[in-house]
Amino acid sequence: MVLTHQSTHHLYLNCKHSAPKAVMALAVLILTLEVPTKFDTSFLTNLRNGRGVLLSDQRLWTHPSARVFVQRFLGVKGYKALNFNEEFVRPMVKMSNIGVKTGTDDSGLRKADLDYCQTMSLPKVGLDYCPKNILPINNLFMVSPKITSRVENTLPIAKPRAFFSLFPHTYCTMKGSYSGPRILTGILYFAMAAALVHGQGTRVGFYSASCPRAESIVTSTVQSHFRSNPAIAPGLLRMHFHDCFVQGCDGSILIDGPNTEKTAPPNSLLRGYEVINDAKTQIEAVCPGVVSCADILALAARDSVVLTNGASWLVPTGRRDGRVSQASDASNLPGFTESIDSQKRKFAAFGLNTQDLVTLVGGHTIGTSACQFFSYRLYNFTANGPDPSINPSFVSQLQSLCPQNGDGSRRVDLDTGSGGRFDTSFFTNLRNGRGILESDQKLWTDPSTRTIVQRFLGVAGVQPLSFNVEFRRSMVKMSNIGVKTGTNGEIRRVCSAVN
Repeated sequence: MVLTHQSTHHLYLNCKHSAPKAVMALAVLILTLEVPTKFDTSFLTNLRNGRGVLLSDQRLWTHPSARVFVQRFLGVKGYKALNFNEEFVRPMVKMSNIGVKTGTDDSGLRKADLDYCQTMSLPKVGLDYCPKNILPINNLFMVSPKITSRVENTLPIAKPRAFFSLFPHTYCTMKGSYSGPRILTGILYFAMAAALVHGQGTRVGFYSASCPRAESIVTSTVQSHFRSNPAIAPGLLRMHFHDCFVQGCDGSILIDGPNTEKTAPPNSLLRGYEVINDAKTQIEAVCPGVVSCADILALAARDSVVLTNGASWLVPTGRRDGRVSQASDASNLPGFTESIDSQKRKFAAFGLNTQDLVTLVGGHTIGTSACQFFSYRLYNFTANGPDPSINPSFVSQLQSLCPQNGDGSRRVDLDTGSGGRFDTSFFTNLRNGRGILESDQKLWTDPSTRTIVQRFLGVAGVQPLSFNVEFRRSMVKMSNIGVKTGTNGEIRRVCSAVN
């Protein structure tokens, strides 16, 4: 018998007027004796004290292989502590992907979700999170099938720990006790945000108390500039990428002066600096010395994707601004002629894998390139003429746009036919030999990256990937490269100069 005398009496008081069948009584019984409406570790304390209601639950304490995890969650001396909230999130997301049906089965629902859902992109988990889709079902709060998510198998979880964490009995309660899903929605929302959407000290909602208008000011500023000049959207997205690959995501690309990052050849044609400066000026007027330029840039990059019909995501903030900006450091940036192996090495140096590489380069679905960066492919690339990886019918089209010895500054869409819309046509163009930059086209010609392109295109025979979901995930991952937090760096008064 694993129940204590006191627990048995407690059960009797709760169950003496119940239906004759014990199983019916247990179906509505409060499973956590002291705090049944609070999501905490008291359930585990009850197991330790012999007060588990279900026999299967109590065995988590009586069985040695599971007891160690109970002890770790309880912080028992001599055991490495585990955080129950953090560990609960991981297997919940993992479990929610068992046998899911995706693709054409939810295409109509997915558009509706994106119309009103906030979205999360997590470093290791790509998840569409929509509070309106949390529904009370059979007295347990469950996520509506409309929500789709994907978990990348990069978070190995010990099976006993995952098994144990999936017993959320601290939240089981009697029928009719709650009228809506608000409580579980809050638990999941904040637990996921805190446990998974973070980097080296950054977090979603960093300025919620110190400067609550910060994000809305950035959004409205980007929108205003976009209306008069749509080219700022790809410019800001590219600027954030170039910033993170040099000195980390610290806004160092924004600093003016001779031999700063801004003057390096790869950055010479970037657009959108005036947008960041404008947003900073407005924010300083209401929250002086609080919001970093690095965070403004990260938020503006997200807003730029949204304005070009891409999906949104929650941006972790809390970066501080760097004080160093050197043009020579821009050699870290991948070049437009680089091999896939070279690009992989540069991405791997920042903890980004091959899928991140393909995904982030997919940002070229919006924006343009100057003829000077690809016209060499059109004339005398080989002894026989143009780059053979270019579709022959496309060569003549590009030659008319970028004639030999013509204006090298002329701009051409990187995603022919869809240069102002965030979509997967960029990958379609690569498959059809219509990539503009040599480094982009190599994503198709190199076998190690072609499979990922095929997955984004939903090619038969390969497991499909959602470009919007993966782009959010990779952007959050990239945006935490080498961030400066705490006492490192500074909060610039103006983004173009150190204090």
